[in-house]
Parts: sequence; C-alpha cells; structure tokens
Amino acid sequence: QFREKVLEETANLIDNQLIKVNIPENGQITHADLLVLQKKAVEYHKEQKKQEILQQQLDKCPFKPQLMSNSNGSCQNIDERKSQSKKSEKYLQLYSLAKPTTQKRDRTTEEIEYERQQEECTFQPGLINKGSQQQKQESHFVNKDVDKTVQRMRQARQRREEVQGMLERGYKSNKPVQQQQQSNQQTKVSRSQSQNQLKQTTQSSRQKSLQSQESQQMNTYQSQNFHMDESQPKDEQSVGRSGSQQDERIPLLFVDVNLGPNKTERIVVYEGDQSCDLAARFAQEHNLDEFMQEKLKELLDYQISGLLTKIDEEEGALSDNDQ
Repeated sequence: QFREKVLEETANLIDNQLIKVNIPENGQITHADLLVLQKKAVEYHKEQKKQEILQQQLDKCPFKPQLMSNSNGSCQNIDERKSQSKKSEKYLQLYSLAKPTTQKRDRTTEEIEYERQQEECTFQPGLINKGSQQQKQESHFVNKDVDKTVQRMRQARQRREEVQGMLERGYKSNKPVQQQQQSNQQTKVSRSQSQNQLKQTTQSSRQKSLQSQESQQMNTYQSQNFHMDESQPKDEQSVGRSGSQQDERIPLLFVDVNLGPNKTERIVVYEGDQSCDLAARFAQEHNLDEFMQEKLKELLDYQISGLLTKIDEEEGALSDNDQ
C-alpha cells in the first residue's frame, strides 16, 4: 500500500511537472528509476515543509522591514535614499524634542523657596585673588624653634600627667625598659642641673639670712644670762636650737602628697634641702616602698625645677624692665 501511495504521489508530481523525469522511448520504467523518483518526491515534500514553517514564523512577526534594492547606477535610488535619511533625521529630532516634555515635572515648594531666596540675597562673598593670597602666605614668619618648643610642651604635659597619676596613688609605669632608663638618665641630669641652679640662686639669700641670724644670735647671747640652769638636758637644747633654726629658714615650696582617701601630707622645702633626703624622710615616716620613694623624689625634682624656671623668668623680666 505504501508503495502504491508513493507511486501515486510521484505520478501526480510528474503530471504537474514538479519533478523532471526522463521517460525512456519504450515507455518502460525500471525499478531503479522508481527509487530515484521516490527520493525526489521525499525531498520535494521536505522542502515544502520548510517553506511552510518559515511562512508561519514570518506571519508571527509584528512588523515587516522595508527592503531596498541595490541599484547603485540609478540616480533615482540615490535621491530616494537621501529623502529617507532626511525623514529619519527629522523623526529623531522630533523625538529628542518630545522627550524632555514627557520627563518634565512640577517644582516642589522647597525648590521655589530656594530660587526666591537666591534672588533676594543680601550679601556678597569676599573673593580672594591668588596674588593677595600668595603675599599673605609669604608674609607669615616661620620660627625655627617651633618644633623644640612643641616638644618641650609635650614633655611637660606628659610629666604633669605622670605626677598626677602618682598623686592619685594608682600610678604604674607602662613604658618599656629602655624608655625608663632614658627617662631616669634625663631626670638625673635635670636633677643635677636643678640642684646647681638652686644653689646658685639661693646663695645670696642664704648669706643674707645667715648674716641676720648671726646678728640676732649675738643680740640674744648678750642679753641672755650666762649662768644657765645646768640641769637642762643637752638634747632639749639641741632640739630647740634646730627647731628655731628651721623656723627661721625661709620656705621655698610646699608640696602636698595624697596618701589615700581624705589623707594628705605636706612637704615643706627650705633653702638647701635635697630632694633625696626629703623623699627618704617622708617614705620612712609613712612606710612607703622604694618605688614610691623614687617617684616622690622625681616629683620634688620636677617641682623644684619649675620653681627655678619661674625665678629665672621673673629675673629676666626684671632685667628687661631695668634696661
């Protein structure tokens, strides 16, 4: 049946001249010719099916492109192309003009108020020219010793913080060992310098005080009765003499030390006192360890050096005023 159907279809194709077949003169077709005709019929059906599928795809397209012929020799085609390009340019121009109108929106009240305030500005900013700005920058005088003064102020601030921490009795050194050794060396040098300066500055005042003490002692010895009571102990006499001498000495500095909550003690620094002796005496009286004794000694050195610098500044100011 399939063979008969194929033969019928091929016969129809041959009759419609869709397939070209060379029929022999005797009119007899061999089996090989039938197979060739069958193959041609199958290929024809395949090609027809492809055309149907392509047509269906074209029918689904929403637009159809405008095809142009490639005839370069004709002037008519060139004019048509120019007119079409002008039309496309005009279309793009109109589209670009219409685009901002669609995106245009109404202004808010804040924008309107901002524009109104811009129009009603009552001041004008001071514009600076580059030349005047350069002149001002050149006129600034840079001191060469600024870095040294800044470093000295930082060291003083750091020292003040250390002293404050020591007074609060919660001071613990967090510096490395090398920095502590450097600081100890610096403190030793500053301590020796401060002691020398203190000796030099207080030498004149000490001489005056000694002269006044000698004159007072001469007056008192002349007025006293030389027949003193021999029953008086020598220790009491020495204690009274040292107390009177200490009272007659001029105090240079008062240092308050915080020993705990609601407990402070005062150290009185007289002329000729050494910071190590004062710190040792205070540590012995209040049972302080060696670490606190060393910190107390550094505190006294710092206070004495500050007093000396203040005295130097006052003397310099007085000398400037005299000049």
